[in-house]
Amino acid sequence: MHLPERMVVLAVLFSSYAMVALCAGIINYPTRTSTEVVLILSVGLFVQLTLLYGILRFKSAHQHFTKAVGSLLGTSALMTLILLPVNLILLKSELEWLRAVADSLTWIWLAWWLLIGGNILAKVARLSLAQGAILIFVTELLSTLASLHWVGEL
Repeated sequence: MHLPERMVVLAVLFSSYAMVALCAGIINYPTRTSTEVVLILSVGLFVQLTLLYGILRFKSAHQHFTKAVGSLLGTSALMTLILLPVNLILLKSELEWLRAVADSLTWIWLAWWLLIGGNILAKVARLSLAQGAILIFVTELLSTLASLHWVGEL
């Protein structure tokens, strides 16, 4: 598995992630302002990057930080695009069965994301897949809680 090493690639992946996440945030949360969405994304990303660096530093693999960030941002952008139609069904559909299917797909998506993100972290930090998936889950959870705290919803 070749992970991106160049800063140009990282910049492109970061820009792609930012555009996808911003669009998805605005679409999925129509009651929030663009400023709130940007704040939520910024806080979440800061927490994720800080925790990722801490994990890699702890495992003496911090030299792979750029690779890990690039891989996780690129994967996250793709996964967000995949989830967007499902979220739109959850937001817009009046059909209860369709919303139940979309809700189930969201849980499948979460498991898929944890396996992919966990695999990336496992390879970079020399962890087991289970450890990588758990750390990705904890990182996502903490970044979500921090983001909600900063916009005053916690």
